[in-house]
Amino acid sequence: MARVGLLVQRGGTWDSHPVLRDAAYLDAALTSSSDANPSYGYLWWLNGKAGHRLGEAGALQPGPLIPDAPDDTVAALGLDDQKIYVSRSTGLVLVRQGG
Repeated sequence: MARVGLLVQRGGTWDSHPVLRDAAYLDAALTSSSDANPSYGYLWWLNGKAGHRLGEAGALQPGPLIPDAPDDTVAALGLDDQKIYVSRSTGLVLVRQGG
């Protein structure tokens, strides 16, 4: 999981070699995919947006998803509380493997 986070943090490269050759793919995944939830890209949650919606029926909440985290933080949130957090500006990759 940490390696996936490092790959995202490094813009799709590993050891100076491109793993994701289509840079537009990663950029699209880390960009708002819907006006209905500005804090969601393609399988990644995005911090620093004007609002966020959690859960299937959650109401749009004002402000960033994680107020105390850098605006460039992105998160993969998975089953059983598995999480990957990535912040390029701080060089941080944080992994939680669940319960």
